[in-house]
This record gives sequence, C-alpha cells and structure tokens, in this order.
Amino acid sequence: MAAPLERYRVLATTHLDEARDKVSRYFWPHRIDVAGRRAALAATFHHAPVAASSLNYVRYGADTRIDAGEQPDCYMFKYAVDGPLGAARRDTDYQVRPGQLIVSAPARDLKVRFARTTGLLIFKVPRRRLNRHLTRMLGDTVAGRTAFRDGPVSATGAMQSYVRALTLLRLELDTSQSLAGNPAAAVEYEEFLLSALLRAWPHSQSHRLDAPPAIRPRAVKRVIDYIEAHAERPLRAGDLVRVSGAGTSALYAAFQQHVGCSPMAYLRGVRLSRARAALLAAGEAETVSSIALDWGFSHFGRFATAYREAFGETPSETLRRSRG
Repeated sequence: MAAPLERYRVLATTHLDEARDKVSRYFWPHRIDVAGRRAALAATFHHAPVAASSLNYVRYGADTRIDAGEQPDCYMFKYAVDGPLGAARRDTDYQVRPGQLIVSAPARDLKVRFARTTGLLIFKVPRRRLNRHLTRMLGDTVAGRTAFRDGPVSATGAMQSYVRALTLLRLELDTSQSLAGNPAAAVEYEEFLLSALLRAWPHSQSHRLDAPPAIRPRAVKRVIDYIEAHAERPLRAGDLVRVSGAGTSALYAAFQQHVGCSPMAYLRGVRLSRARAALLAAGEAETVSSIALDWGFSHFGRFATAYREAFGETPSETLRRSRG
C-alpha cells in the first residue's frame, strides 16, 4: 500500500546526511540521529504545498532521535499515521499513539523520538497565516501566538472532524489531476482545513469561537471583500478609503481594532499569499520577478524580505521546489 502523499515524494534515502539536508530544507535546520547502525535508516519524506501551508509525510524506518532546536514562526500539527511517537519538552515526556495528534508551536524546544514503524502526517502552517484566518473567523484581532493544548490529543469528538478533513485533503492530493493543484482551490482547501483545526483543537482562543461573533464594521467588511476580489489591481490607500465609505482615520482605527493591521498591510498579506500560490503553480516561462509584478510588488528586494518573513523561505526557493 502506497504511503500518504506518495506523488509528492522528495526524499527516499538510507543516508543520514542526505535525510538531514533534505528535511531541513523544507522545515528548518535540526539535528537527526539514528540509534544503532546508520545503514538501518530508510527515510522517506513527502511534501505537498497547500497555498501558504503544506501537508507532509515523514518516516525514517529506524529508531531515530530528533532535536528540533529553535522552531521558526510556524505551527506543526502532527498526526501519527503508524507507530508510536515520543515527544519531550523540558521536563515533560509525551507518548503519542497511532491515531493521536500533537502540536509544536513557534520557538518551543522539542525533542522527538521515531520508532522504526513511525509515520507522521504533518500540517505545517505559518503563524501569520493561522492568525489571519482566526481573525476572520472571530471578526476581531488575534494578537501574539495562539497556544494550542499541549500533549497528545485523541481523534475523538470534534477532533474526528479535523482528522476527516486532513484525510480528505490527503486523499485529494494523492489523486492525479487533483483540484488542489489549482492555486485558487488550494487556498480554499487550506481555509477548510484551518477552520476544522481551529474549531476542533483546544487552544487559547477557543472560548471566543464559541461566543457570538464580534460585529465587524461595515466599512471594514467592504474593504476586505474588495481586496479579496481585486488584489491584483494597483490599489492605493485612497482607493480603499473610497470603497469603505468612511473617513481615513475612522477606517484605519476600525481595521486596527478588528483586523489587527492597516488596510494596506492586509492587502500586502493577501498579495503575498496569491504570489506564493502562483509560484507553486508557475510555468517554465514564469519567473519570481514576473510573478511579483503580477501581484503589485515592484521592489523585488522588499518583496523577497516580506515573503521570507511570511513563509520562512525565499520566493526563489519556493519556485525551485515547485519545479522539482
């Protein structure tokens, strides 16, 4: 039986150094060691981009120890498909059984133990992307990091819905000519999975999702809807103020209160996400520069800096990966 995301395999090796190098490129530099003879390693790593996020499958085929070190600004939601997983943070040691889940959050020290049979399905999400989606669900600002319940979480109750959503996306990605390969559809699949995750997995904002949603001012909603529909146009701050029907100061104050940023910063975030989707689906004739220009970024150095801050890699790295 084929492993999950087999069509997206980027690594299959018995060499430890090769496994370290390749997995680090897609995640971040971290230490990987194998207990016993290194020849026993049989590592496989599959990576499927899903808009700004990604779905990944990793298996080492040996008793393996991983020191994750300083995790960048992203969340890693891990589902144990096969075998046990050990996870340790500071003085706490967790045992994750098949069918259970565990999360690692930005800048949290984590050590992981794979058994020979362990296979993990990992949904990797940039913190800004998760917070932006949660802000839209709440209709109000999300500040700082969202803290998810620590330790193993069983796929029972509401978490069954998230696991079904995760499985649906995995099955879709494993299908030839998948809709998830379309940039617009990929964003919708990502949003579907984020909504299921945020409603099911207990976290520091869960109580707010259960409360009646905050009423977002009509001016803010008008501008957000306009940006989502016309992000490729050469929009200026004055254009957004006119669309809102409010004054400049009132609009910016309402955006700061209910979205957590200015209208132009929101526009930039949407454009960055659309540029990433375009890079992941780029044809041979397309370049980073042409895609940046398509989405309103004429200063390529600033585009590259903002892109790396949002997604943890450069635009060139994304384009290179999309072409294998």
